[in-house]
Amino acid sequence: MGYKVKTLEGGRQMFFSDGHLISKKDIPEDILLALTGQDGKDGKACIFCGHKATQSRFVNLQMVDLCDKHYYDKSIGEIAQRLNDGITT
Repeated sequence: MGYKVKTLEGGRQMFFSDGHLISKKDIPEDILLALTGQDGKDGKACIFCGHKATQSRFVNLQMVDLCDKHYYDKSIGEIAQRLNDGITT
């Protein structure tokens, strides 16, 4: 599939696949990162995958940085377990 991104005035982005408007969540994460130029090296990184964190969640009295994928896919319990294990990428 041919994915493209168009940035509108004000910074809003619209995503297309083969000329059809699609949702950002329907684009594979690696392709989305390439389209948006995010590489996870600047700023905060997701504790699961190391990609650029775009979301934060309050767990165990601390703010946890997550990418969009893991923000929606991981439960509070899974995030807490990751913190308790001391595993971060």
